[in-house]
This record gives sequence, structure tokens and C-alpha cells, in this order.
Amino acid sequence: MATYKIEFRRLLEDAPEKRLFSGRSNGEKAHEFFKLDHADKTDFFELEVPEEVVVSSSYFLGMLEDIMRKYDSVDELKQHLDSSSLKGDTLAEYKRALKRGFYTNRGFF
Repeated sequence: MATYKIEFRRLLEDAPEKRLFSGRSNGEKAHEFFKLDHADKTDFFELEVPEEVVVSSSYFLGMLEDIMRKYDSVDELKQHLDSSSLKGDTLAEYKRALKRGFYTNRGFF
């Protein structure tokens, strides 16, 4: 069991004026940046996003989608993901990403 710290301040080191993180492909790059490739179902994830930064649901999906697939439900994932630093729009986008990530299309028959 490992703990992964996903600290957005690290992403701001080269662009301190950046305030919006969006796009699934950019989130996929963050997945690589934070070395989340080898994360498994027993690991713990700490999200740390500064209040002045907004992260879109698509960015969260790009960054966390592979991890989300390892869990059977949002509740199970939440037991491994500390999102207590998220506020305002970023918190709303995070919740939206969780719903989108666990949504599955089902046929009528």
C-alpha cells in the first residue's frame, strides 16, 4: 500500500500564474507526472489543490480514470482518495468527474 500525493502546486512551478486545469489529455499528462501508472486498489491518494486553482471534471477524469476503474463504486474509491482540500468550483468538478467516471451505458434489453 502506497500513498500518492497529487500536489497541484508542483504543476504550478513552471507556470505560477496558471489558474485553470482542463482537458482529459492534460489530465492524462498529470497522471504520468504524478507517476500514478502503478497505483493499485490498496493505495491511498491525497489531492491537494490550491483554492485559487480550478480543475475541470475532464482533467480529473484524464488523471484518475485508470484508478477509478479499479474500484466497484464511488464509495469504495472515496475510502482511498482524500479530497478534503478541494473547495468551490473544483470540488463541484471533482464530484462531477466521479459521477461521469462511474456512469455506464446500459441497454434497454
